[in-house]
Amino acid sequence: MTPTSILVLARLAWLAPALLLFLSINQVLVTQDLRHTLREGTPATAEITEVDISGRSDVTGDFINLRVPLADGTVLVKERMPLPHSLAPLVVEQTEVAVLVAPGAALDVVIQDIAETQWRIALIQAFMSFGAFMMVGLGVLAWNRYLARHGDPAQRPHPDAPSNDPPPPAQDHAEARAPERDAGSSGPSETEVTA
Repeated sequence: MTPTSILVLARLAWLAPALLLFLSINQVLVTQDLRHTLREGTPATAEITEVDISGRSDVTGDFINLRVPLADGTVLVKERMPLPHSLAPLVVEQTEVAVLVAPGAALDVVIQDIAETQWRIALIQAFMSFGAFMMVGLGVLAWNRYLARHGDPAQRPHPDAPSNDPPPPAQDHAEARAPERDAGSSGPSETEVTA
């Protein structure tokens, strides 16, 4: 059977729950990384070199650039660190901010005042993405199972549509009529019955 466009679309729809599952796993990993640096990080004071805050309501993330002098004399520069838009007002007016540094970690620098809120936001987003994955995944599964059992609805004839089948062959009118009795048939005649 040649796959129709609806069948191909139903197969491609599996990309949506796959993306949502990926987002959920990503947010779980971000949560773990934030908590690790929050627990294991060394306190330091970072200089805020730039804060990029978008004025658009549809943008939920901003960025911050930090310059972190460490105890060993090295300077750690972090550019375009993600900063949730709702937490940006907490640091926008400051020139310095307290941070936690965990060298070698996936998120090696976190802002101390907002890290606790950040990992909770990431965890909530992980749960929301997983819930969306379950709902969308069940919908795509049901759709694909329906198409596997019943086929593409566009390929099935509509019950009210005229049939494309050829009409049945016409019968001869002489054959369709019941045969009439002959006057010389073996049945009793009218005169015999009345006699």
